[in-house]
Amino acid sequence: MHSSLRVIEDPSLGSVFERYWLAFSYLVDGFVHRKLGINPHPRMLIALSGLDGSGKTKHARVLQKAFRTCTGVEARYVWSRAGSLPLTNVVLRILRKLKIDYRRDRRHLQSANEWKPPREKATLALWSMLNALDLILFFFFKVTIPLVFGKVVIADRFIDDSLVDLERLRQTPDFDRRIYKWIRWLAPKPDVWLFLNVKPDEILRRGGDETGDELAVRHRLYQLVRSGSQARILDNSRPFEKASGQLVQTSLEAFFRKYPQKYRNYRLLSFRY
Repeated sequence: MHSSLRVIEDPSLGSVFERYWLAFSYLVDGFVHRKLGINPHPRMLIALSGLDGSGKTKHARVLQKAFRTCTGVEARYVWSRAGSLPLTNVVLRILRKLKIDYRRDRRHLQSANEWKPPREKATLALWSMLNALDLILFFFFKVTIPLVFGKVVIADRFIDDSLVDLERLRQTPDFDRRIYKWIRWLAPKPDVWLFLNVKPDEILRRGGDETGDELAVRHRLYQLVRSGSQARILDNSRPFEKASGQLVQTSLEAFFRKYPQKYRNYRLLSFRY
């Protein structure tokens, strides 16, 4: 006999209406979980910040595997960079089609990653507003909504990284601008936020893409933005295995503490990637 028919014909489950309602609930529950992909997994946001070349992406991939192996949860990976998000790309394409080139060099309009806005004050202000709106939309659709649906999200680069991208064009950096306060207020708050601390010389030794001067400028900006940041510092100058082990342990233990009823007896003893 089919399981649904047994439920309906079992008199111990109440009246006929209650039995049909129970069978209907099972069907709805299966549709929501399997078809819509809405699972009752605990939600969590883990953010990784740091200089380009500090190992954020590699650590994020290891952390994804750790969540899959240790909890059965499929963590979602997201990446962001000011100037490379969808809205900014659309504006840059429009500028290219209109043949508006502020730098007198069309090579800089070939991609959002290569294009650098001019240093005029008014244009920088518009550039900052455009990127701020883009970041707010990105965090809402790519981070906040998945969290609402019970996902674990691992953010490779977060607010501090995007603000450094914007302020490196200015001669007098200021991370207390009103538009930045709006970004911080509207962006979701990470449960675990780690800054991967590596000196520029070590990144160059590892084969980083940026020059020593560019890394030095970014390193100074990160020191400024970290003064008002809630990110915890993780020493990433150590061998990758040790730094990654601490990152995985910190993240998973925070995950288990956040949901003690679901993961009451869970404890991370070791993890091998």
